[in-house]
Amino acid sequence: LKIGSRVSIHAGADEATLSLLARVLSESVGEIPTFEVHYASPEHKDFIPPYEGSPLYQGIQNHIEAAGGKVVDSAGEILLLANNPEVGLDSAQQLSAPTDLSAYDRFFREIEAADSIIKGIADVKYTNGADNYLVEELLKRSELNWLETNYSAWNTAGNTLGTVCAHSIVQLLGSKGLLKVDQSRIKELQAIFFLEHWAFQSNIRKRLLVEAEKRGSKLWTVIPVESWAEGFVRSELTPYIPPVRDALEMEFEIERLFFPWHRSFELGLSILQKDEPRGD
Repeated sequence: LKIGSRVSIHAGADEATLSLLARVLSESVGEIPTFEVHYASPEHKDFIPPYEGSPLYQGIQNHIEAAGGKVVDSAGEILLLANNPEVGLDSAQQLSAPTDLSAYDRFFREIEAADSIIKGIADVKYTNGADNYLVEELLKRSELNWLETNYSAWNTAGNTLGTVCAHSIVQLLGSKGLLKVDQSRIKELQAIFFLEHWAFQSNIRKRLLVEAEKRGSKLWTVIPVESWAEGFVRSELTPYIPPVRDALEMEFEIERLFFPWHRSFELGLSILQKDEPRGD
């Protein structure tokens, strides 16, 4: 069909519409965003993440190009910083505290030294959720501007990478004045990502499964106990909200909490900023 230059075949699926959106936005303003890629553990950048068939570094390049960007060796407008794995583990399998902090030290040195306009953090160390230690440290960093920084850590490496690439491109085009970006919505989206990818996927979900089983329900679908599960998760989210509020410097409350596919695997959230008037 002679369309090879317009087709990308790479691991991922759920993030694909974000990649296409970022590409359309970039092309519409004549921009090719440049990405400089760094790794928390560069010695493991050729590790093949779970559920994927290519080394991580190749997947990163594929996602950047699919979203309309280009990888450069230096002076990239966007720093894509990967918290990358050396073994394939699910977020539920992570230790309560890391035994070796060297990769995290390198990670934060990279952030502090970056001259890039935008910093995209792809937390792909674990599948199906965030690296608890990394997020807790990120939320303490008052120097991070979350209008120019973004974080994602959900499901597969491809899902996370595509999300970070698209989010970074939107932030970059907004910072250049090429795209009108509602800054309050950008922070709102980031708050939802922290609460879903970190609080729910890496922490609350496993407690939800335990408590549901005590009530005689082995959760894949939550339909038999959906109302109870919504209340349980809302309550469990309570201690995770203050650090997110403080880091993003925004006051918000959870307006709606639901299970979009009526199963325990993912959580739907909408939040309401407290200084924002409620619409009809």
